[in-house]
Amino acid sequence: MKNSKTIWIHGDQFMLVPYYVRQGEKIKANIGFYFHQAFPASAVFQSFYKREELLQSLLHSDLIGFHIWEYARNFINSC
Repeated sequence: MKNSKTIWIHGDQFMLVPYYVRQGEKIKANIGFYFHQAFPASAVFQSFYKREELLQSLLHSDLIGFHIWEYARNFINSC
């Protein structure tokens, strides 16, 4: 994309940022999100407050990265 921007977001404390970036986006931006911590198992994630909003926000990212496959699988199962 011509004149596109890339935004990297690191850490679970910023899980809602992709949603807000997309809502206020005046320019096209590629959003990458990287977890430095373990993504919890889906059974644990089900107990989180506002879990649906967190997942919806993360799905606004163009790329989501995890340390190991197990954490990615936990994310997929939570979705």
